[in-house]
Amino acid sequence: MLIWTLTACFLWDGDEDPETTVPTRGSEATGSDSGAPIADPTGETGLVDSGPRTDAITIELPGEVDVLLVMDNSCSMANNQEDIANSAPTFFGFFQGSNIDFHVGVISTDTDNTLTAGVLQTAEGLSYITSSVPDPSQVFGNMIRLGTAGSASERGLEAVYRALGPLAPAANKGFRRDTAALHVVVVSDEDDLSRVPVLPDEGFTPWFLDLPAPARSFSSIVCLPGCTDLVPGERYIEVTDAVGGITWSIGDDWDEVLEQLAIQSSGLLRVFELSATPIEDTIEVLVDRELPDGRVVTIRFDRAVFDDSTDPPQLVDGEWVYDASDNTIAFQNFLPSVGNVVRITYDVK
Repeated sequence: MLIWTLTACFLWDGDEDPETTVPTRGSEATGSDSGAPIADPTGETGLVDSGPRTDAITIELPGEVDVLLVMDNSCSMANNQEDIANSAPTFFGFFQGSNIDFHVGVISTDTDNTLTAGVLQTAEGLSYITSSVPDPSQVFGNMIRLGTAGSASERGLEAVYRALGPLAPAANKGFRRDTAALHVVVVSDEDDLSRVPVLPDEGFTPWFLDLPAPARSFSSIVCLPGCTDLVPGERYIEVTDAVGGITWSIGDDWDEVLEQLAIQSSGLLRVFELSATPIEDTIEVLVDRELPDGRVVTIRFDRAVFDDSTDPPQLVDGEWVYDASDNTIAFQNFLPSVGNVVRITYDVK
C-alpha cells in the first residue's frame, strides 16, 4: 500500500517523493456539546499516562437516523418558519445520496388540543420524510409552514414527550425506531411552558436519555440568555447542556445552523475530544484519506491563525484550534468525509 502525505490545501503532484507514513486506525465514538458534535477517541494506539499519544477517529455514518423538529407555531413565528423552509436544501443536501436511512418529522409546540398534541405534521400525504422521498426539501418546507395560530403557551418538551413517549399518537407509527440515532431540534422564540403533570415523573431529561438509541442529541434554536427582545429559552438550553446538541440564537443565519444540524445528525464531525490533556505546542493534526485505487493520502493541517483586529476575528491561515476548556480540537472549515481517519498526536502533560 502506498501512503502519501500532503500539506493541507496542496495536492502532491509527483515532482518529489512524498513522506511515507502508516495511518493509525481507530474507531468512532460520538458525543456533543452546546456548539457542535464531538468525537471521543476510543482507539488503543498511544494511550499512555505521559509522553506521546495518538488519538485516531474513523468517520463513519450511522445506518439509521430519526430527526424530530419541534416548531413554534405561535403568532410571532411566520418569518422563522419561512426562513427554515427556504434553507431546507442545506440540511437535506447532507443526507441525499449518503446511504443514510433517515426519517425527518415535524411537530408543533402547541399542546392545547390534546387530539393534535405531538402529532406529526403531514404534507403531500406523508407524516414524515424518508430517504425514498424524491424532493425532501419541498415536503419539509410544507411541513414546517405550520402557520401562526398556535397556542401562545409554547410547550416544546411536552410536545416531544407526547410524540415519542408511551402515549405516542397512532398517526406517528413508524417514525421512531429504537435502532436509529435520535436528534430533536426545538425552534421557539419563547421559553418552554410544559406542564409538570404531563411530563414523565422522572423529568424530561432523564426520560429522554433513557430512550433506546445508539446516539442522541437535543438542540435548541432559541433566544439565548441575555437577549432582551424575546424570552430566553432557558429550559430548552438546560436539556441541550445535559444531553448534548447545538445551541443557536433564533433567526441567526439559518443556512449555517441547518448545516451544523445536518453534520451532527449525519454523524460527520468537526470537533474531536482528546483522550488526555496535551502540551499545546506538540499537537499535530493529520487526516488520512483512502483513494479509490486503495492508496492512502495523509493531509497535515496547521494550527489556525486569526486576525484579531476584526470583529469577529477572521481566519487568515491554518485550520484547527485547540480549546482547553473542553479539551477539543476543532476544524474551522474542513469537514472530514466518511472513511477519513483523523489522527491527533501530542505529548501528554
